[in-house]
Amino acid sequence: MLVVLAGFYAWNFYKVKELNQQAAETEMLLESAQAQLIQVTAAHAELPKDLQLEQKVGQLELQLKGEEAVLAVLNSGQLGNTEGYSAYMRAFARQIVGGLWLTNFSIQGAGMNMQIGGRTMRAENVPLYIRHLNQEPSTRGRVFTALEMRAPKADASTQTGVTSGTPSPAKVPAYLEFRLHSGVEEVK
Repeated sequence: MLVVLAGFYAWNFYKVKELNQQAAETEMLLESAQAQLIQVTAAHAELPKDLQLEQKVGQLELQLKGEEAVLAVLNSGQLGNTEGYSAYMRAFARQIVGGLWLTNFSIQGAGMNMQIGGRTMRAENVPLYIRHLNQEPSTRGRVFTALEMRAPKADASTQTGVTSGTPSPAKVPAYLEFRLHSGVEEVK
């Protein structure tokens, strides 16, 4: 029994010695890993913030927000017609009605308020001209709220002279003047 106990004790002594040796090796590996962790942590420590860089980023963010706001206003149409008025000019130039000519026009805002003035040899040319304008993409669906048509005033400089002591009447031009309004403001 003593031999068995001595053999069992020797085997356990050998195993404990082996385990102590493994524990010592593991302790050394742990210390090495902790040293590496300290080195890596120190190498990758958070760098101090650059205040100038942060200010520049803040300024650029404010500028971006401002530019986005401007872009949103432009895209919303609040500023009116951002494409310009050249489409209206081309429409006026393309629509030709014999005996009718434009003398002035005014386009305000996004083209919602428009005024067209001109002269015509015959009154029926004006509705014809409006129909022609409605065929243009830029003026399609335009509703004119008022039409003024009148004979021009007689020009005193066209008097032919005095016959038998009385002056002759001034000559009245052979055309009519017209004005079209497509907005509430002009009609007022």
